[in-house]
Amino acid sequence: MDCVFNQFIPKSQGDLLVIRPATKTFVNGMAEAYSFEDYDIKLLEWNLSKRDYESMIERINNSIWSEYPCPGCQLFAYFCCLCTAGLSCVIPLLQVRQAMIRLQREIERVNQALLPRRMMLKHVCENSTSYILLYLPNHSIWQADPNINESGALKGSTKA
Repeated sequence: MDCVFNQFIPKSQGDLLVIRPATKTFVNGMAEAYSFEDYDIKLLEWNLSKRDYESMIERINNSIWSEYPCPGCQLFAYFCCLCTAGLSCVIPLLQVRQAMIRLQREIERVNQALLPRRMMLKHVCENSTSYILLYLPNHSIWQADPNINESGALKGSTKA
């Protein structure tokens, strides 16, 4: 089913790199690992070396693997879910949620290193699949809000 749901993953653009899942996903859409193969030299050549990219993805994948349920646990959950009315999936789901929390923490750490380069990662889990967005320096999220002045206050507002 992953091949069906992965069709909903957006394509990379000039200011956004989409890092696709490299392996299967759990029933909630969380991927077990993300792809090293999504490195696009045209998009990243000035911003992130291939070695840095692979190191970043390896850190992300390691954070997931440390919490993700083992294949035996997943097989037991899937094969027994009809007999147990889905209760056999509870323990693996709790492990996947822990993996998702750990992934978010790792993304926050990676973002601390990427923010000075005006890049940022964001994990998206939707449509029974997941992917990671890498916002590049020329993306619109880095553009200043026209309603905010240099001091950080809304234009036209007065201080009391």
